[in-house]
Amino acid sequence: MKKHLTLLFVFVCVCLFAQEEKITFRFDADTTKTITFKAPGMDRDQVFDYVFEWSKLYYKPVINKTPVEEDLLNKKLIINGGFFKPFCKISKNFYDKNFFSSEYLLIIECYDQKYVMRFYHKRFVDNSKHLEETQFKLQDFFKHPEVFSEWLENYEYRISDIFNSLDYYMKEGIFLYPDQEKKKP
Repeated sequence: MKKHLTLLFVFVCVCLFAQEEKITFRFDADTTKTITFKAPGMDRDQVFDYVFEWSKLYYKPVINKTPVEEDLLNKKLIINGGFFKPFCKISKNFYDKNFFSSEYLLIIECYDQKYVMRFYHKRFVDNSKHLEETQFKLQDFFKHPEVFSEWLENYEYRISDIFNSLDYYMKEGIFLYPDQEKKKP
């Protein structure tokens, strides 16, 4: 009996420590964020190939133009992206739409055994006015947290999905849309 309990205890401990930790993106007042990820055993070209393949899956062409630019010399991707509903936690991609409710710049630099993701918030836009700037800015979230705290939390959640999707793809080689349940083939 002790042997079974010991084995069960070891199994539970292994499962708890093996659980994947999700990245939680948080803005600071600067409206930018840089996170470095490890890619053990991969050289710079392999890291770039994985990142590039992920970007082709995650970012669909927008009006016959892809938002992903590749810098092969420096092993870097420059992504001009956006969210159709930035303040909604439903994280489906809406890249077939003609315009976004928010715009951002994501730069992913690849190195031996690591990659660096830099997220830059550009602006919020009003879809009804065809990409004109809206009445609020990201800095307003910090000036008036009582009004914008839930919006900021949801926006950060959507950005976290991008980071987590790439991190999972790099570790497992399996692409997941944001919030998709993780299933092995």
